[in-house]
Amino acid sequence: MKKYNIIWIIPNLNEKLYIVKKNIKLIYNFSEDKNYDYKIILADGGSDYNKLISLKEFIKRFDKKVELNLVMPLLRPTKDKAIKDIVERYLSENVAIVDSDCVNIDKNILNKLISPLISKRCAISLPNLTKSGGRVNRLICNPLLWLLYPDVYKKMKFPLSGIIALKYDILKGVTEKKDFFWDWGGEIQIVINPNKKVKINQFVFDKLDAKKRSLSSKKDDARQILRTILYEFLKKHKSLPQKLKKEYKIYVEQRSYEDYLISEMVISTLEEILFNRKLKIKGYKEVPSKRIDKLKLEKRKGILRKIYINYVREFLLSKKSKKEFMQRCQKIIKRQIELADKKSINITNLTNKKIKELLNKNIK
Repeated sequence: MKKYNIIWIIPNLNEKLYIVKKNIKLIYNFSEDKNYDYKIILADGGSDYNKLISLKEFIKRFDKKVELNLVMPLLRPTKDKAIKDIVERYLSENVAIVDSDCVNIDKNILNKLISPLISKRCAISLPNLTKSGGRVNRLICNPLLWLLYPDVYKKMKFPLSGIIALKYDILKGVTEKKDFFWDWGGEIQIVINPNKKVKINQFVFDKLDAKKRSLSSKKDDARQILRTILYEFLKKHKSLPQKLKKEYKIYVEQRSYEDYLISEMVISTLEEILFNRKLKIKGYKEVPSKRIDKLKLEKRKGILRKIYINYVREFLLSKKSKKEFMQRCQKIIKRQIELADKKSINITNLTNKKIKELLNKNIK
């Protein structure tokens, strides 16, 4: 099997065509300029038929250096299933994963991302975003990593940026495990599972996305990422971390968008994932898209840490809650194993009719 210098994975699902095409062309030109031995794979999670056909025709101009994959099974989200399938199918020294909807990426950023890996100065490379928003990172990842994975927290201040490059062997070591989650949880497993001694490169890049996702969409991310961090912790640790020895009295006043987000994305999600309890937050207001990047979530770090200490402490002290939580996780893993033989398909050279047939094969 051919071994590439680098494989670029571009996850996509119904993003704006001109942005996706611009990023494919950018990565192609950058790789050609650098004279890399490379492959670019646009991993599509089941976009609208017309968009898929447009992308298929577009990539034909790139001398077979670009491939269009349809991620199977057609379950959403599909990003991490795509990564798993691609790593199984190809060999490479390095892998770079770049979300298709990034508006402001350029050759300079690509160079900062991948050059340290090519020169073997690090094993993982990713941006360190400076914006004060970042709902899932600020509200879920950072406080929970601070609590349970302090070594990871010290190395990465923005672990889920939609852009990451890493050594192929490290990535495969994570994705080949039977309990690698195909949903958003897989992204955090990629970050927290490598050896503690792995060198990490970070560079400043305030990534701009083509669209701002709604709260309901981000809550799915929150549930799956929170679940996965706790699942990974429970697999390897039996004792209570020192930070959980003390309990705090907390009160969240719902006076701002930030306060509403803490109640809805953090407290409500903790209740659901840890204890299988539904908590309805009254009076929640959706954050206007123009305000998302201006949210002052970093300033809520103190209260967030106390909330997580209280909830995780109660959870880890409850044998019943832990048992039921792990049973729910195992149910998800079992379902994935049942579907494991359904692999992503290279549709670059398929007929339009065949592509339409594949899109209609949804898993019930």
